[in-house]
Amino acid sequence: GRRFEEAAAALSRAVAARELEEAAQGGEEDEDVVFLADGGGTAGHGHNRLQSALIAALRVGVDNSVALYRGAEAARSQNLDQELIDAVETTLSQTVGNEAIREATQASDEAALAEALSFAKDCSVEETVIREGEAHLATLAARRRLSAARELVGALAAAGAAAAEDMAELRAALANARDVGVVISEITSS
Repeated sequence: GRRFEEAAAALSRAVAARELEEAAQGGEEDEDVVFLADGGGTAGHGHNRLQSALIAALRVGVDNSVALYRGAEAARSQNLDQELIDAVETTLSQTVGNEAIREATQASDEAALAEALSFAKDCSVEETVIREGEAHLATLAARRRLSAARELVGALAAAGAAAAEDMAELRAALANARDVGVVISEITSS
């Protein structure tokens, strides 16, 4: 079912990325290819392996930034259809934005994720990816705020100087952590 379809799509993307890299290095001439933008409407004709590989990469959603970059560079050097080059560059930009969010999220680096989100918005990354990144950023910020409030209240309590406002900040940090979906075990641990 669904797993098989996802695996088949991933394999198609990998094969198309490899073919694109090979075509970008080679530049051999092949038979006619037709590029249909947005499912139809406009068509540009090309006569080489690179154009075929670029079209296939776009069709299957290749997300390999190296392959897309090499393909775009080779397409420019071969003076291929500008509409095709623009489509590849847009896909490349979105792919780089996606990668930036993914890497910053995996690193749990709040500053890097904020920067990656700003960059991704400039790259026209899909809204769902941006919303997921923003949710993760809110979680990181809530964890940081909660940790700082716990440290402050703990230090002040040890010195006998904890005030009501310090406890209010701790309660607010706890509520914020709950609201953004911080795992309950992180909220209740001290």
